[in-house]
Amino acid sequence: MLKWLWIVLGSTSTLGGLLVLWSPLPLGLPLLLIGIPLLMKYSPRSRTTFTWIAGHIPMLQRPLQRLNNPAKKPPNMSSEEEEKTP
Repeated sequence: MLKWLWIVLGSTSTLGGLLVLWSPLPLGLPLLLIGIPLLMKYSPRSRTTFTWIAGHIPMLQRPLQRLNNPAKKPPNMSSEEEEKTP
């Protein structure tokens, strides 16, 4: 039951963000940034859809990989940078 509530909230936020994105009100991007991660977390169908879309848009591939595998380190970190990180 709670899962469906999060899916409805994410869908509403995403659709509202898409509608308001082109208006002068600065609410579109924050609504999208709230709605898309909610949908990706609770809806497997939307997760596969966003993954498919990101596969066609190279700029979205890396952030999407971070969302899917949060424990992995970024692939371009060298050993010198790893030693410097606290």
